[in-house]
Amino acid sequence: MPNVWLIRNDTFSEELEGGGFVSIGWDGTNNLDVVSLEVEDLIKDLAQIHPESSVGSQRTWAHTLRRFYNEVEEGDVLVGPYNEGKFLRIGVVTGSYYYVDEASTHRHRMPAKWTVTAFPKTALTEYVQEGLRSISTLSRIHRQPELFIELAANPDQARELEREAENSPSAQQQTQSDIWLVSAMIGNEDKTEEFVKGGYWSLSDGLSGLALEMKPGDRIAIKSGVVRRLGDVPFENHGIPVSYMTIKARGLIRSIENDKVLVDWSPHFSQRGWYFFTAQHPVWRLSPDNQWAPHLERFIFDDENQDLEAFLSSEFWRRYRDEGERLREQANGTERPASYRRAQPSADRVYDAVADWKTALIEVPSLFLSQPSCMTPAGPRRRRPHHLQELPWRLAQNRYPLLYMNNKAARSLNAFSPASATPRSSSPKSRPS
Repeated sequence: MPNVWLIRNDTFSEELEGGGFVSIGWDGTNNLDVVSLEVEDLIKDLAQIHPESSVGSQRTWAHTLRRFYNEVEEGDVLVGPYNEGKFLRIGVVTGSYYYVDEASTHRHRMPAKWTVTAFPKTALTEYVQEGLRSISTLSRIHRQPELFIELAANPDQARELEREAENSPSAQQQTQSDIWLVSAMIGNEDKTEEFVKGGYWSLSDGLSGLALEMKPGDRIAIKSGVVRRLGDVPFENHGIPVSYMTIKARGLIRSIENDKVLVDWSPHFSQRGWYFFTAQHPVWRLSPDNQWAPHLERFIFDDENQDLEAFLSSEFWRRYRDEGERLREQANGTERPASYRRAQPSADRVYDAVADWKTALIEVPSLFLSQPSCMTPAGPRRRRPHHLQELPWRLAQNRYPLLYMNNKAARSLNAFSPASATPRSSSPKSRPS
């Protein structure tokens, strides 16, 4: 069976049909028939053409060029979305790669015959439409590829599907299916092989909690536990641990019976490693509202490579890239000096004021009055330090209500001088009135 490719082209539209070709960009890269197709060599060429781009983007582009040249073959089927993805053109590759040196853009091409044009994407089932969500320039279609092969060979069938969609718009309404990522660990034993061979999945206690919400038609995948990797990752992490999990199996839920979920596991799936967006939960339902869920969905069920560049460019995970920039600045002697400015407003003024209060309580005879206290039995009066002259009532009342005392209590404090070594008499006559 030929491969079915989703190929995006934002440069040409009707020109593809009239000229009978399919193309990709990255103008400035030379004829792929004569240049080295090693990834690192292509990255060097792309870095000269797009010096402002990241290494991750250059690597993605290099793999796309290699795939277009090495994997797309004569007889393969092409599906090209256009008009913001609302319509599809479907065709067949009719020859080998060629390079158009005199073209102003999109010089990398292959001859193609577009047999179906202006086909509305809404004429497909929701399940098939979801398989066309890849944002990559070139990717394989794995959801019902035989449908597109049939449509390319039989345009009348495409027109029939279009008429059915127009006459019965409600026919495409389907119950929203869920995507589940589950653990296969029962105790300390990995049951992945047993589940796949037996065509089922369950928890150690059968089915409970969130697993009770699974239903026929949902898609399911077995994942490993999440680990933190320091090395052996396909990008520079600069010693920062990276969240990682392995996708071990994928399938479609057939039915729920007693304490088991019966699953049609994919027999040819190979384990794949996934970074960043992970979860430890033994039962994890992907939320359609999470921006990273579609990435993981396509990675598992459409065999799409993880778009590491998208994650490393995001606000949360860009710390790996920021650390690289910091290390480069450090190596070049241009590292910005560390900033010790507090993220929140400083509390030093509060601490200083509290220290002043402490000093006043210990050293100053009169705390709450603006005038210094009278002579004490231990010696001459002592003046309040200058920075405490205006401290008492205004600060006490406005800024430190818990320390505030009424005037009577304040004046009572004035009767006692910490500087005096002579204790107050217990006689009623010596007590202040």
